[in-house]
Amino acid sequence: MDINDLAERAGRLSTERSNPLSSGGRGERPKLTTNAGRGISMLLGKMLTENKVALAKAAGVARYAWGKYGEIGVQPTQAQNLFIFTFKDAKTRERVWLERPWSLSNTMTALEKYEGRGDPEATPMNKLSVWVQIHGLHQSQRCEQNIISIGTFYFNKFIDMDRASIHFNGYRRFVRMLAEVDLC
Repeated sequence: MDINDLAERAGRLSTERSNPLSSGGRGERPKLTTNAGRGISMLLGKMLTENKVALAKAAGVARYAWGKYGEIGVQPTQAQNLFIFTFKDAKTRERVWLERPWSLSNTMTALEKYEGRGDPEATPMNKLSVWVQIHGLHQSQRCEQNIISIGTFYFNKFIDMDRASIHFNGYRRFVRMLAEVDLC
């Protein structure tokens, strides 16, 4: 299945073609391409709830959270609560990707980069990025290398850290790091 077949299938699944929440906001469905730098960049998003999330709600919440970065489109998939978020350019997608984790409508959302090849439902969505607080570290133990070691030992993957939290300022008695955890 290629990307245009996916876009056509998504168009049949959405409510109305003229619904501004189901397209790029102009009443027509965007043509999905995978040309790096020129086409639309995509993320797969799985909203982690047992309740079914409507396309209009997912689109509205995503545009509210990410709309400040640029134009966003939302396409449904056959799988429940799995959506394809399309961005006008790779820079916008990267900004959303780097600022994860995201909670859309009070629902944690697992994100994966998607290039438009293959079945989106076959993409494993079993990891979630979370900010973790590490308490009880003495000031002498608060260095980047120790935080990276803790992150790689206790979690699936260390991603980043809040460097401002390394320095004890009297208020923050913990260090924050962004780590990837397994959902299964």
